[in-house]
Amino acid sequence: MTSISKRLNKDYRYLFGIGHTIINVLIWGGLSILALKADLFGVEGPRRAASIAAAWIVPILAIFMIIMPTWGALIIGPPIQARVYNHMCDHSGAQVVLDGRSFKEPPFVASAAKFYSSGSSRQLFSFELEQNSLASAVFRFRTFNTDASSLPSELVPALRSISYDFDRRRLTGTCDGMEGSCLDGTFDPDRLAMDLTSNITGTIVHSRSQSQHDRWIWDQDLPSLILRAVGDDGTLGDKVLETAVLKVKDCTSLKVCINGGRNGPVGPEVLAPLGIMLSKQASHSYVCTTPKKKSSSTTTTTTIYPS
Repeated sequence: MTSISKRLNKDYRYLFGIGHTIINVLIWGGLSILALKADLFGVEGPRRAASIAAAWIVPILAIFMIIMPTWGALIIGPPIQARVYNHMCDHSGAQVVLDGRSFKEPPFVASAAKFYSSGSSRQLFSFELEQNSLASAVFRFRTFNTDASSLPSELVPALRSISYDFDRRRLTGTCDGMEGSCLDGTFDPDRLAMDLTSNITGTIVHSRSQSQHDRWIWDQDLPSLILRAVGDDGTLGDKVLETAVLKVKDCTSLKVCINGGRNGPVGPEVLAPLGIMLSKQASHSYVCTTPKKKSSSTTTTTTIYPS
């Protein structure tokens, strides 16, 4: 989407809110004046009490109705966003924060996927992204942040790296303690469709998944999707993962809720798409933190790989 189109959409919403505010000023402002000027001389009993209550309540409602159409989203949006970010994944199998490198951070800082147990702020482990071109990327295990022996087996990743070839749309993965490749597959980045064959536990597992909707990349490369397993007949099945929201006042951190696939919440069905999602979040993080330059020309959002 061009910057002019985005600006027009924002201006339209703002002008729409201003229009509602002007109408509410006329309507509720008039009601407030009537309520405040009400002549209570000689009025007794319930009618007098109702008139006094109206003199207090109507102006307060008027202020609310005048402010909310234009500035309501700015007032109530951040608290709602913060609650969604903190609690949307409470009942998932695990949660991940895709943390992209910002414009101000040095080039050696890698974008990372930080894994947490469901409903907890305790970080378990992390993967990082190495991507220096449009053609390829590597999503590799970085470190355990919690003693691996204390973690449930389903939250200990066997995969140690996933290599993506974006030209051929193929990927391969290596596992801890295993020689050669333990994961092979193809992917379609346009639909985030994955066709994977893995051999992690000694049993070959074939799995397919794809985004529930055609579009999964939004303004400035921001990922937003529900990824579902695909059955043998091509129908969408169980939810594998789902993006939540960005952290309030931090466009570099995107929360993802993990349900898991046939190999659990940190198996290849989860990690393989997460590497591509982190690539997009890294691009979004770099763009959204880049200082804005005034320009009269039309610009388009460009994918940037800031590794």
